[in-house]
Amino acid sequence: MPLRRRSDSQPPRRDPLTEAIARRAYELFLERGGEDGHEVDDWLQAERELLEAARTRSHTTRSED
Repeated sequence: MPLRRRSDSQPPRRDPLTEAIARRAYELFLERGGEDGHEVDDWLQAERELLEAARTRSHTTRSED
């Protein structure tokens, strides 16, 4: 089966969680003054923060029901 090529006019879509993590990781990068070399650390920290916030919201919502 031939591989389908992505049109350069349409960027690949990412899920909303991945987009949010990328935005937060970029914020962390900027907060550090744009210092290179911490991409993985920024990504993992952003991931932890957002997933913990989602868990907290989920727990709070269930408690209110």
